[in-house]
Amino acid sequence: MNPFKKHRDSVEVTGADLATPLIDPESSLPNFTALELILRREIARSRRHGDRSSLALFEVQVVAPGPGALPPPSPAAFVAKVLTDCARESDFVARVHDRHFVVFLAQCDQDGSQIFTDRVRTALCTRPYARGAGGSGLYLRAWAGAVQWDFTMEDPNGYLEAALHDLERARAGQNSTSAWFAGAPTP
Repeated sequence: MNPFKKHRDSVEVTGADLATPLIDPESSLPNFTALELILRREIARSRRHGDRSSLALFEVQVVAPGPGALPPPSPAAFVAKVLTDCARESDFVARVHDRHFVVFLAQCDQDGSQIFTDRVRTALCTRPYARGAGGSGLYLRAWAGAVQWDFTMEDPNGYLEAALHDLERARAGQNSTSAWFAGAPTP
C-alpha cells in the first residue's frame, strides 16, 4: 500500500492550502503540504534551467523492544535532528507520513544522493534514540530510496513515487538493485 495515496488524492495546491499548517507538530519539520509546494517550485526551476536535484526518502521503524515492554516513544524528533544535521543548508527536510521522511537535495546527482542516504542511515541506526530504565536503549531500522529528477517527473507526486519505488527495491534486501538496506544493531 502506498502511504502517500491518502495525501495524493486530497492535495490540490490552492489558496486554502496557505491556511493549512505546514509544520508537523511531532517532529517540527515541514509536512507533506509544505514539501509539495517546494517541489512544485523546484520542478519548475529544473525545467527552466536544467538544474539537477535528487529526492531521498527514508522509512524508519523502531526495532521491537522485548515482550511486555512499554510502547516505545516516537522517534520523530530524533530522526528530524539527524536529517537536519546531515542535510546542507540548501536542502529541504520534511516529514510526509508517520514513518516517512523526505529530503530534497538541491544540486545533487544520483551518486551524491546515495552518499547522503548512506550517511543518514548510519547516523540513524548506530546509536539509540531512547533509553529505558536500566536498558541499553531503543534503536531504529531505516531504509532509504533516492532518485535524481528528470523531465519525466512532471509533478511532486511523480517525484515521490519514483523515490518510493527505489525505497521498495531497497526494502527487498541486500541483493536488490538499490542495496541500501541494513538492519539496526541489536540492543
